[in-house]
Amino acid sequence: FASRCSARSADQSSAQSSAEAPGHFCAFGGGALVGSPAMDTITELAALQLTCVHFVASDDLGRFLAVCSLLPIFASFAYVVLVVERRDAQTVAVSIGQALNLLVNFIVKHVAKQPRPLLGQALLGDSYGMPSNHAQYAAFLGVAVVLALWRGSRGFFDRGVRALLTVIACALCSWSRSYLSYHTPLQVVVGCVIGAVASLAWRVVMDYGLERKIEVILRKLQPKAD
Repeated sequence: FASRCSARSADQSSAQSSAEAPGHFCAFGGGALVGSPAMDTITELAALQLTCVHFVASDDLGRFLAVCSLLPIFASFAYVVLVVERRDAQTVAVSIGQALNLLVNFIVKHVAKQPRPLLGQALLGDSYGMPSNHAQYAAFLGVAVVLALWRGSRGFFDRGVRALLTVIACALCSWSRSYLSYHTPLQVVVGCVIGAVASLAWRVVMDYGLERKIEVILRKLQPKAD
């Protein structure tokens, strides 16, 4: 009887520990130790950190925000698809601006050299955290989309709904980085400010000739009709 109670207690402790253990959401795979009857030894699998987001397994909000934090990945695919399919000057210009925005983030990070929170350091190693690149990316994207919708030809209500959904998605992406302990709140706020300012500045550059120049280049690249 004592051994059965001890085993039951151990099982309950194990279940509670597993419920509180960190989980992970990976678009293409995660890190783990795996083994099978066909393997003589346990093999360690590496995680693709670009798409792997950790969260507490019992935290449903953390699971949802882990998905939200993948916004830059989804948006980058959207950039490529839109550039290839539409080939319009505005999409190409915004894509170039986003690339420059990420370059600014890389430079600022290596100038500030501010570490991530302790959990973020444990998950991502010695990479710097100031400012958050996810927050900076999301803020640039959000401002760019809102400005494009503001000048669009759709109805005011339609544009307003689209703009609101965009802002909510970008805000959730930014907040997720702090909630999941990849960045401090200050690192997220600074990333949002830099991204928003960069997007506004890039819009000015686009309006003062860049978009027209890109449009001319795209027209020259179009195949001529026979």
